[in-house]
Amino acid sequence: MGINRRRKSGMQEAMNSKGLTLIEMVIALLIFSLVLGISINAFQQLIKKGSLQGKTAESNIEGIVGLEIMRTDVSHAGYGLPWAFQITPTYANGEVTTANSLLATTEVDSASLNDSTNPAAIKVPRAIMSKAGATTGIDYLVIKGTILGTSDKSKRWNFVSYSGSSTNKSWLKSRTAVANDPTSDTNLQQNDLVITLISSFSSSGAETRNLMAKSATDYSYAVPGPVSGVVTAPAGYQPTDFSDTVVAYGINPASGVISMPYNRVDYYVNKGAAKPVSCAPGTGVLFKAVANHAGGFINPYPLLDCVGDMQVVYYRDQNNDGNLNPIDDTTIATMTDADIHEQIKEARVFILTHEGKKDTGFSYPPIDATNAVCVAPRIDTTGSCVGSVGRLWGISTGTWNMKTTFGTDWNRYRWKVLTFTVSLKNLQ
Repeated sequence: MGINRRRKSGMQEAMNSKGLTLIEMVIALLIFSLVLGISINAFQQLIKKGSLQGKTAESNIEGIVGLEIMRTDVSHAGYGLPWAFQITPTYANGEVTTANSLLATTEVDSASLNDSTNPAAIKVPRAIMSKAGATTGIDYLVIKGTILGTSDKSKRWNFVSYSGSSTNKSWLKSRTAVANDPTSDTNLQQNDLVITLISSFSSSGAETRNLMAKSATDYSYAVPGPVSGVVTAPAGYQPTDFSDTVVAYGINPASGVISMPYNRVDYYVNKGAAKPVSCAPGTGVLFKAVANHAGGFINPYPLLDCVGDMQVVYYRDQNNDGNLNPIDDTTIATMTDADIHEQIKEARVFILTHEGKKDTGFSYPPIDATNAVCVAPRIDTTGSCVGSVGRLWGISTGTWNMKTTFGTDWNRYRWKVLTFTVSLKNLQ
């Protein structure tokens, strides 16, 4: 009996020393494969989700920065603009003369928004204008004001005081301890190129800001150096009475010659520009371009990728009764400069874009069975667009529809409408 037990024990030890059987190994490999597959799938989903979240965060940051730059420029529309001319300057015939070589595929000729097309007899600059592209319907926005240049020169200004002397009309010194102080960010400095506005008032108290000029081609000058600590404005740009309000505004021409008595920036969507692969087909890039006083533009720079539409809506108080009514670019195009600065109170910009990149696991929720998204200032309680301004995008029908413009997978993108409203206080 003892011998048999020893033999059985030896046989078991021999079997154990051979390792796992084939069936055990197959089962182990199967379990390992399942665990590995689950892990890989979870890892892939994690990477996909992280990529989507990263693109979404990137889109949100771009939207915040780009829209803040644009909002700031819109809020400065009309800053330092004249409302009338002492002598009509000749600039209006050559404000922007170059073709859209830098603004390709915008559909709107930048020169069509020059002041030479102003319906008023005297070509006073219009502070803000827009025009829709004939094919895409995307608005092209133009803003004018002295502060819209690319350097600190365009941010500077000074009052010009009346000293009581026929030869000494100097910069008012009350803004800083010393006028023309280079440590001041807003005081004019020597050699800054400036225009000068003088305010006059009618018998009813209405104000007019006139561009001071010596001739049709002489309406600016370089700030002279101080003499005995006093900076004196040149003859022809001085107040003539204590009651005169005269302000000099800095301009920043790249060429050193002022061809128009303000600076100008253009905002537009270029669908032909290079954009990230994450953008939906049919979208473009929102650009800002600054006019360079030489008939063209400083190289435009991009603000926001993946832009599908931009609509600008203006709010007008036509009867001065406090009631604001929305109008679009076709209406403001018929208004004179005086109508614009007297009646336009607000501007709202609506930009259609999307967060992140295409997500096959996502389906964009449209407004209803026919309409996808509203790029307009008002939406009623049912979710439909209201009013004649802005734009309603259909799903697959109508002139403006998502499927035709952005592809059959348009609904795999997280579309959103970025909006900001600006009170145009510099017009009044």
